[in-house]
Amino acid sequence: MSSSGKVIIGIKPKKKKKPLIIAKKNASTSSNDATSSAIGSIGKPMQRSSSPNTVVNTTNNNGGGGGVIKPAKKKASAGMITIKPFEKPPQIPQNFYSDSLDVLQRALICVLRHEALTSSASNSNSGGSTGGLIGREELYRSVEDLCNHKFGTRLYVDVVKIMDEASGEVICRLLGEASANGDGDAANCLDALQLDDSIVGYDSSTLISELNLKDGGGGGMGNSSSGQIDTASISGQNEASSSSAKNSSSTLASSPTEKRYELLRRMDDVLRVTFINEYLNFVRSIFTRLDRACVYFSEKELDDIVGGGKDEPPAGKVVERSSISQNTRTWGLLEVGLACLRKHMTRAPTNNNRMTDVSPPTKTLPVLTSLVLTTAYAILSEYDNNGSSLGSNSTIGDTRPLVRNCVRTCVDLGALTPLLQELIVGATIRFQKEGQWWGNALSESKRTAPDFLQHVENRLKQSSALTSCYIPSNSLATAALRQISQRRSLTSAAPADASSPTADITWSPINNNTRRIFPAIIESQLLAPHLVSSGILHPQHLYPMLDDGDGSSTNAGWKVNTGSKTFLNAMRLYGLCWRMTQASAPSSSTNSSSTPRKRNTAPSSTTTQETALQALRVAFGEYGRLRGLEITRQGVSDNNSNAKDIKEMERKVIPDLLSFKAHLESLHNIAFRSDESLGTMVRSILEDVMNE
Repeated sequence: MSSSGKVIIGIKPKKKKKPLIIAKKNASTSSNDATSSAIGSIGKPMQRSSSPNTVVNTTNNNGGGGGVIKPAKKKASAGMITIKPFEKPPQIPQNFYSDSLDVLQRALICVLRHEALTSSASNSNSGGSTGGLIGREELYRSVEDLCNHKFGTRLYVDVVKIMDEASGEVICRLLGEASANGDGDAANCLDALQLDDSIVGYDSSTLISELNLKDGGGGGMGNSSSGQIDTASISGQNEASSSSAKNSSSTLASSPTEKRYELLRRMDDVLRVTFINEYLNFVRSIFTRLDRACVYFSEKELDDIVGGGKDEPPAGKVVERSSISQNTRTWGLLEVGLACLRKHMTRAPTNNNRMTDVSPPTKTLPVLTSLVLTTAYAILSEYDNNGSSLGSNSTIGDTRPLVRNCVRTCVDLGALTPLLQELIVGATIRFQKEGQWWGNALSESKRTAPDFLQHVENRLKQSSALTSCYIPSNSLATAALRQISQRRSLTSAAPADASSPTADITWSPINNNTRRIFPAIIESQLLAPHLVSSGILHPQHLYPMLDDGDGSSTNAGWKVNTGSKTFLNAMRLYGLCWRMTQASAPSSSTNSSSTPRKRNTAPSSTTTQETALQALRVAFGEYGRLRGLEITRQGVSDNNSNAKDIKEMERKVIPDLLSFKAHLESLHNIAFRSDESLGTMVRSILEDVMNE
């Protein structure tokens, strides 16, 4: 047999062939032909399609041997779907807006009152159940649906009214007129809180007598139609709970200091935590779609008033954001909510003294003013605590975060300028009285000049810590200080004080940085009045500090330990004088360091007022000439007793003069930090002494 008739089958054990899918014969052929169909005739290789998975038919309809490759027929496609328009377009329900607004309003009320938001009982399947909880996603989609159906402007107006009513309820809760549910809250009533001397930390009985935090009514959520609370019912609740409020006043705060921080803690919990952090942030998160679609114009924007104006929502106008330019000044929901709170906090209070037995009647102040005053006095009271934050008292704890939150609340409410003004006025009165006390103590020799300098240095360190901890340092604070410097005189919102200084309190525009508020007041009220010839520059106080570092009062103190003197007191005096000179220089930077550098030149002599360094240089010159004359006169008197022996006089005087020269040079290099103006004075002193 020839090789062409052989069938060679190759087997690859490592690679399996994919099976061929053999199609059945057409339905018209008989079953015998279908069962006797073969893959191919013997002796011929089997034909395959290009793809191993292709369905083929290798048999002929006439029963022939050769196979013909035919692709399988695809299944018939599905029929076409025709979408017909609605015969009548769909419409939203008539009560769609009112129902959605009711759910949103109940959600805001529940957040304000710390309650759970559930669906109404009528919408639930079970008749007696309260319904399921409503989540943030459902509320957010409800706001989005209202905006998509062109209800955005109407919804914005209603949300502003809701926030205005919530602000009134928050103020009533703070004042103890109504609790979260509208009931009387006598245990937390702060109507008759008294801020006396021990509360503020200094002689505040003449600065602020008593604060009666009584608001003259406010919007509440109990009566949404009128926006007012039933004052008659509140009056009855207050009268019924007056006795219990008096009994609870002793348990509310066991000491005046705790009472002050209890007031701040109450304000922080109600205003900062409950309303700003929880309520307004919830409004921003749920009404994000509305806040992006619409904006709010306040009254001052509508009247084109720059700075000032009555920002009392809902008196403004709501427009779509797309219809205004980008440079237009508008408000978001957060600004509107803060404006609503500020409106209720600045309302003029009514003089109500039912809960106090104080005579004469206490002065009533708005809530915002009370917050500003209490926060300012809490900051100033740290000077009495030596810079500590009362952390040793477990009942009070660390109060610095609390006071810092109150400062932030004042900033958010737009009360930074009144807060800075109260701090300036209160600190000025305080350190002016403190300076007078030190003046009497120095004149009566109860205290020494080194004690005073050490005290001033400690006050300056405390001031730097307080300003960096509490007072913000930004463009807003700088603008507030600039506004304060333009006023002719600064006054406090506290009751008038007969013992307050008669001179007007002003603020220099040089100190346009908040870091300079307390240091500038200490320099001008506590230090500057004593840097005069009748103060610590008097020979009685100055010469012992220049003789040695121990404050010795002996005239020959400069001769003791000439080579090992540190001149701590003289160095501290020069540092304070240098600080005063730099602060009063017009061209000096407000951020200049409080530590003098070496080789400092004297300020320009064209200044009309004598600077502190000039006063120190004059006093130092008088000191050097007096000590030098004492040396020469002592030599002359000794020489007269020795029959005018010139050589003996030189042998005694010259060593003392050389020692005195070394003493002056040590003062110049160590205490005065090589100041060139004082170095010139040293040379002038030596020349005058030698020419005597």
